[in-house]
Amino acid sequence: LHECSASSTCVTPGVYAIVGAAAVLGGVTRMTVCLVVIMFEITGGLEYILPIMTAVMVSKWVGDALGKGSVYDKAIALKGYPYLD
Repeated sequence: LHECSASSTCVTPGVYAIVGAAAVLGGVTRMTVCLVVIMFEITGGLEYILPIMTAVMVSKWVGDALGKGSVYDKAIALKGYPYLD
């Protein structure tokens, strides 16, 4: 296996996992800015903000195209709780 040296950049699977988790959570909950800030606080890496931000926005756009409302809106409607519009 190829070892990473200090002069080369290495792709780590953890970065893909963080970006994928943010995309899934962004598509389900339709949170954008809050989710990007939470993921930034978790990772502490400034270089991951742009991929996370891109993935969250694309997943929100796809989620909005497929159906309106987040999983929380659907749960409120299913339980019949009063909801302010």
